[in-house]
Amino acid sequence: MTETGGQPPVSFPVKDVAGLLFLLRRLTR
Repeated sequence: MTETGGQPPVSFPVKDVAGLLFLLRRLTR
């Protein structure tokens, strides 16, 4: 992932989304 510089996070950063998906997968599995 490339960082452009001064861009405000939309809703929530991609890291949060990835973390949530990972947790969901662990819980559902």
